[in-house]
Amino acid sequence: MFCRNCGVQIDSSDPFCVNCGAKAGPTNSISPRPAKRGTWSVLVLVLGAFFLVWVLIDTQSSRSSKVENSAPEAPAVAAQETPAVVSHKMNETVQVGVWSYEVTRVRWVSSIGSDYTRELPDAKFLLVDLLIRNDDRTPSTLAPLKLIDAQNREFGESSKGALLDGSFGLLKSVNPGVTSRGTVVFDVPEGKYVLRVPGGFASHKSATIDLE
Repeated sequence: MFCRNCGVQIDSSDPFCVNCGAKAGPTNSISPRPAKRGTWSVLVLVLGAFFLVWVLIDTQSSRSSKVENSAPEAPAVAAQETPAVVSHKMNETVQVGVWSYEVTRVRWVSSIGSDYTRELPDAKFLLVDLLIRNDDRTPSTLAPLKLIDAQNREFGESSKGALLDGSFGLLKSVNPGVTSRGTVVFDVPEGKYVLRVPGGFASHKSATIDLE
């Protein structure tokens, strides 16, 4: 006979089904019914869905890899060109951009200003006397000058230079064709430097002047 619960064939002398444990009885002699397949069907569907998703992901990954491998390499970004810097000596007229420069004297001092407005440096004051000429066709403001040391470190002008008579200051304006004499003040450690002079605010050109 057959179990009425799971449909498995069992011996008529067994009180319980050896497969599902259901109680055997006279009704188990009826025709067998197919075993339940609901759980197995759901499991098969879930596994199939996972397999399909995996296949789709793998296919997409393969396509992306092929596209990346076949894509041409991006051209290397060209290094930014550094403007050429030409070195000159003191008492030499240096023309760069719309300006001309001539360093006439360099000196180290421990203070600047008068007795009532004396200013002390953080390191030491380096005073650079020079002539400048505006070679442009319009009035121009002198761009900041820089000092460069042996380690290629860059130093800007000191705001304390405003107390020095004859200082160019930070906003010195010169008319076309006019030559002006003045001093640029730096507050830097004592050492060897070159002066970097710019061609103007709108110019990328510059030159250096050895201060020895």
